[in-house]
Amino acid sequence: MSAAGSDFNKRQKLGELAGIPPHLFIWRAAINAAMAVEQASATDRELLAQHVAAITSPDLLTNRVHCCRATSAYQPNTTKVTLSVSNELLITLDSLIRVLIASGGELKLGAPPRSTHERELAQILIELGQWQPEL
Repeated sequence: MSAAGSDFNKRQKLGELAGIPPHLFIWRAAINAAMAVEQASATDRELLAQHVAAITSPDLLTNRVHCCRATSAYQPNTTKVTLSVSNELLITLDSLIRVLIASGGELKLGAPPRSTHERELAQILIELGQWQPEL
C-alpha cells in the first residue's frame, strides 16, 4: 500500500492524475495484495477478482470508496487500516476484511478505548454478548 502512495505522488507530479484522490489507488493496491494472500479462501479471491474486473477506471470508485488508509499503529510492527465504503461495495469490503483476518490481522471496530480498564470491560461485555462495538 505504501508503494501505491509513492506511485500516486510520482504520477501526480507528472500531471497524470487530474482530480483522482489517493485513497482510490491505495484501495486498488489493498485489493490486489489481498488476492495474492495464500490464506485467502477461493470465494474471497473470486469476489475480489470480480471487483477488479468490474472497475475499469478509478472514476468508478469515486463515490464508492470513502476512505482507505494504512498508518502505523501505537504498537510496534502494527499497521492500522481504516476502510469506509458505500453500500454497493460492502460485499467486497467483507471479503477484504476476511482476508486481512486470515492473514493474521485483528478486527477492531469503533474508537479505541480510553484506558486499560475500559478495554478490559469492553472485552468482557463482548464475550458475554452484551455489547457490540459501534460501527
